[in-house]
Amino acid sequence: METYYDINKFFLLQIGGWPYQKKVLKILIPCLLSMILYSVYVIEFRRLLQLMNEHWKLFHNKNERHILRYYANIGRKITTYVAVYFVTTMIFYLLIPLIPKILDIIIPLNESRPLAYVFPAEYKVDKVKFYYPIVFHSYVTTITTIIILFTIDTTYIVCVLHACSLFTAIR
Repeated sequence: METYYDINKFFLLQIGGWPYQKKVLKILIPCLLSMILYSVYVIEFRRLLQLMNEHWKLFHNKNERHILRYYANIGRKITTYVAVYFVTTMIFYLLIPLIPKILDIIIPLNESRPLAYVFPAEYKVDKVKFYYPIVFHSYVTTITTIIILFTIDTTYIVCVLHACSLFTAIR
């Protein structure tokens, strides 16, 4: 069997994804890869922001500056709208585990309501005993994920709009 999957095994070993790999390498390789990718992205992103700054200095014509400002304002509005949407949605989403607790106070039953979680996950511990640490962990991971998604998506939109402003300005 192994001869059929030796290529996959080779590449999974390189990225720390092979399940029978030494535990140290299984943890170390993805960490190193993430650090390398992160450092490359930071350098490239810094270069992109420097270029965008130079573009603003490049245009002196009133109409060209107006075009740059117009597209930058669109980016700012989109960022604001997306932020409001993400935060509002996240608040309602994170309230899910609190609903049974609140209902137990407002409309008590003869029995406890079943515990609610932000999302289904297997923690290999007693879910009732460790309810609050599990909910806290799900809050932290949800908020972190939303912040990352929001930041990357809106930054991408702003960069695309900046490119659109350049094409419009030189037209």
